[in-house]
Amino acid sequence: MRTLVLLLAALFATAGLIFGEIKTPENAPIEITSTGETTYENGLATAHDNVAIHIGNTDIYAD
Repeated sequence: MRTLVLLLAALFATAGLIFGEIKTPENAPIEITSTGETTYENGLATAHDNVAIHIGNTDIYAD
């Protein structure tokens, strides 16, 4: 019984994700910089070595 309740709770909690209610900036420019090579092919950006991605007020950094 506990498993069924947890399963239903998880289902209701993720219902917003199924309908795409997480909003992303559709027309916001995306800036990708790196100390290595950055390429853009077929809609996919690939960057190497100390990557920084800036989208609106969000910054993502990776080594």
